[in-house]
Amino acid sequence: MLLTAPAIATFIDILTGPDSPREEKLARTPSLGAGLERFAVDTRFYIQKRFATKEQMVMLNSVVKTEFFSSSPYTTVAAGKEGFLFLTDNEAVNYIQRAELFSSDDLSSWREGLSNTTARLRALGVRYQVLIAPNKDSLHSDKLPQWLHRHKYPQSRLDQLFTALQGAQVGVTYPLAALQQAVADFPQASPFFKTDTHWNEFGAGVAAAELLRDIGVPVAGEIRPEPYLTQKAGDLARMIGQQYLLVEHGWTLPAEWLGAHCVLQDGTDFVIHQTDPLRFKQVNCSGGQPNGLKALVFMDSFGVGLIPPLSAAFEETVFVWRYKLDEALIEQIQPDFVIHQLVERKLQTLNVAGLFDGP
Repeated sequence: MLLTAPAIATFIDILTGPDSPREEKLARTPSLGAGLERFAVDTRFYIQKRFATKEQMVMLNSVVKTEFFSSSPYTTVAAGKEGFLFLTDNEAVNYIQRAELFSSDDLSSWREGLSNTTARLRALGVRYQVLIAPNKDSLHSDKLPQWLHRHKYPQSRLDQLFTALQGAQVGVTYPLAALQQAVADFPQASPFFKTDTHWNEFGAGVAAAELLRDIGVPVAGEIRPEPYLTQKAGDLARMIGQQYLLVEHGWTLPAEWLGAHCVLQDGTDFVIHQTDPLRFKQVNCSGGQPNGLKALVFMDSFGVGLIPPLSAAFEETVFVWRYKLDEALIEQIQPDFVIHQLVERKLQTLNVAGLFDGP
């Protein structure tokens, strides 16, 4: 009887669809307009990947496991204290527990790659700055589950990298201390979403202000958290099937940090206040501070929260979602600043060859 309900609902949904955008990327709603053969193929794939009531069943399974058995329904998400969820895939856990450090050859490659890139861009009149976004667990280590508080080595890979870069002319911003101060100054507002891997716009704004001070660009205004209502919870809540049950408060920045106009490559506007954002290739922003400065930002998913505050500080800003620097794009855009953002835990898996185009 339980299986009959989704079967009937799926038949209706095939004719009426669609549902959430993320599921649409997995399997589009079948359409008779595509022909009977295509309709049959799409229907089979649709039933495999997304059937009606799927989200509700996933949610029910998650609630039963978390509420009655105190276990995570998804192996790479762990519940911490005070409603905090944490990513616990191999990369994250190995970094948290400092299970494997850089080799001396690795550190030499990082130093050489960062130093050479800094010098090469300086010769073009471009200031190069690395922004390392702290892991959520680095800021909220007190909220981690107890089993994660085990360190094999006293140093992290980031500690090693800072030691290796001593004396090198490489600009690195790591805004953990600024984020810790923000937690102390604004205890009502977390810089990170509780239910997401990423920081919110308030946390990203704190990091952006620290970066701007390091490179000598005036900040756009005062850093303070402003609340907004979210429509759903973050990526970690989605992974455990509770994205619409664990909705939380969002925190952004004052209006002076949100004034730039940003568009995606297809011409549609970039939407602020994103929780669990969908991936994009490039965002072009204009209308920030009229200072004649242009910035090019290479970023990962933590860069999404940085788009409002960084675009407010420059007259033009281009955000590219990729780790590897595109030096042909740098020559094309001719920015004043190249900002290279990566999240801290990626030091566990990234190598220098995946970051730089140059020799």
